[in-house]
Amino acid sequence: MTSLAARHVRREPTIAAAIYDELRGMIVRGRLMPGTRLTEADVAQGLDASRTPAREALRRLAQEGLIVPTSAEPNGKVRHAVAPMTAAEARELYMAAGALEGLVAREVAGLDVAGRRLLAQQLGRAEDAFEREARRKASDWDRLFELHHAFHRTLIDRLAGPKLRTLLESLRWQLDRYEYFYAPLLGPDFEPTFAEHALIIKTVAAGKADPAERAVRGNWFGGAKRLAAVIDHVDVPSLFGGFSSSMARADWSGQQVKLRQR
Repeated sequence: MTSLAARHVRREPTIAAAIYDELRGMIVRGRLMPGTRLTEADVAQGLDASRTPAREALRRLAQEGLIVPTSAEPNGKVRHAVAPMTAAEARELYMAAGALEGLVAREVAGLDVAGRRLLAQQLGRAEDAFEREARRKASDWDRLFELHHAFHRTLIDRLAGPKLRTLLESLRWQLDRYEYFYAPLLGPDFEPTFAEHALIIKTVAAGKADPAERAVRGNWFGGAKRLAAVIDHVDVPSLFGGFSSSMARADWSGQQVKLRQR
């Protein structure tokens, strides 16, 4: 495998950032499952890097809540594992995102008629692309995920100020992880989401702050209920086995092989 440093030298300012980006993507996309144990040595070996940047990458992932401490060694080093996924956390994340993006939507009242019409058209095009992919007999889940994200990004890019943008960005990877893992379990019926998005577009075109905020909140809060119901039904702790002794180094070693084959 080509060294990670060589692969990312132009895209990332440091090797630690490149390792962080790689691991984050593997966690969000489910290639490192909840409960998978990670150590500096495993990460360094798996991604062809030294332990120092591996340690920094793990520190950042822990700060974002994507990995959690599971035990401490006598030498003071902490072992980590990929964080569990729970219905309670999903609800909390979606409620927070809905509240924040709802505040973003209120800013539509500051646009003139032409600005509101343009934003509604842009949201409509994003929604059309999302619906076309969702209604395909064999949806590309990677593409569906990106198209759904693009709908909300259109609203945020046009209306969010720097503070709200930063707050929403801080939730992004946690939200993406839940959406990416559970979206296939919610489909193929996305009609509630389509209806909620249509209401967002309608309220944006009208330019009234309160209805726009309610529409965005309704979309996120509705998504929270649908997602939590799926998580409760799937029974995540049983599915992933928590942090049992079966989650051993071999789990990460398997990921090393897959990474080298890419």
